[in-house]
Amino acid sequence: MVGLEPVHLNNTDLRWYRDKYVAIISATSFVGAAVHLARWPAPHDDLGRGLTFLAIAALCLVISPQRLPILSGALAIIVLRGIIGSVLYRSLAALLVAIIAGAAFYTLAAIAAKKGRVPYKINEYSYPELAIDTCVLLSLLWIYLRIA
Repeated sequence: MVGLEPVHLNNTDLRWYRDKYVAIISATSFVGAAVHLARWPAPHDDLGRGLTFLAIAALCLVISPQRLPILSGALAIIVLRGIIGSVLYRSLAALLVAIIAGAAFYTLAAIAAKKGRVPYKINEYSYPELAIDTCVLLSLLWIYLRIA
């Protein structure tokens, strides 16, 4: 066949995949914890599941060398939930939480900008990487459904 190029991975550094999947697991676990712990005091089942998800998110934060982006993502989730809570429920407390989390997010973003980029090169995304991501994310979804 004329004109077809060989398909290969553009990003071969395994650190890129590790950081990407740890960040995805951390964000998903943090959202799961926020959903289960939204009502306080949470019912016993929700408390156990929420703390499990929170422990997974904390473990991801501990093992990842990219802690600032993961913390920034968690703060962004808190900001969004605070803004939505303040609009839907007219809650001043939710607005204050959103403002405080937003200030912390801005501070972390400023620190991350000074710190620099990741220590490896990130190339264009390719179709084989999309296939790998699809398999990994479907596996993570299956695990999530087993935990939840």
